[in-house]
Amino acid sequence: MMDSRTYIARSGPSRAIASRPASHTGAGPRGKSMPAAPPVQREGDWITALVELAKANPIGTALTIVGGAATILAYYYWQKHPPPKKQVPQQLLEPPDWTTLEGVAKQVKVAPEVLRAGLEEGKGMKGITINDIYKKGFDPSSESLTGVVPPSLLVNLPQQPADKVETLFQRLNQFPFKYTGILESGGSSFLSGNGDCMSLAQRFLLATKAAGVEGVVIQSDPTAMVVASHAIHGRETVANVDGTPLWFFHDHHWGVFQGTKYDLLFMDHQSPQTGHRTAQDVVYNGVNYDTFEGDIAVIHANQFGKLTVALTEGRVGRAMPVSEVKTFIDTHKKV
Repeated sequence: MMDSRTYIARSGPSRAIASRPASHTGAGPRGKSMPAAPPVQREGDWITALVELAKANPIGTALTIVGGAATILAYYYWQKHPPPKKQVPQQLLEPPDWTTLEGVAKQVKVAPEVLRAGLEEGKGMKGITINDIYKKGFDPSSESLTGVVPPSLLVNLPQQPADKVETLFQRLNQFPFKYTGILESGGSSFLSGNGDCMSLAQRFLLATKAAGVEGVVIQSDPTAMVVASHAIHGRETVANVDGTPLWFFHDHHWGVFQGTKYDLLFMDHQSPQTGHRTAQDVVYNGVNYDTFEGDIAVIHANQFGKLTVALTEGRVGRAMPVSEVKTFIDTHKKV
């Protein structure tokens, strides 16, 4: 609303109305005093420019004014009626819980009892792999996947840490497992039921963490070796080579807690007698073999295509005394 004391003069090309002081009175008709005229506010240069623009382009100016007005109206409407905030799903607000069976089940979208049954059977979780868990954001470098430890391993444990560790060791030695000789992480091994000696050691580490025990470490022997015939966890046989009954391993892994060794593969606190490799890929008559401490030679499976004899299914080579290996090769070499 305009102030009652002011008005804006109509613009024209040749005249403008001057403002007069508010106290001035002039002669009016019949000599009567007239009230002073209200003061006139001079228009600014921008108004003059706008008027000239409107004359030159009336349609465009009208559109500009309408657009500006619409923008202003929209702004004030938005201020009074802001759009509703999007609701973030609760599961995105809460970080995934990989430390409990229920937390893992929620992330892989199965019922906890289904996950529990699969883990307890030790035969693998159909349709669930470690890759599914990695895709859900599990970071093994900063978290422990203790939520896949079968719950039966953790019930009624002793109070003392050393007693807990020993009890878990004995329970894991009886827990279903298939030795494939192929490395799987501890979490993956619990989900699949398979693995090698490193998988067993990592199972042990996960189980002790889930039981609240810290300080279990994994130790390793990285040198290829032959090991005396012995029962192992996950195999019915007591050797994996033909000839002299031995196990051949590229390396070996076990757990240690407070100085005590826990060999999960051999299910004992001590490993059987071991002979490390002393020479690799010795060549005789076109056939390669390795030698080991204890006067043992092993011809590996990849060389038997050059020989006329075959290995027993599932065996990784043939072991014999070093003194016999050349004669064996000469006798069975393909012509």
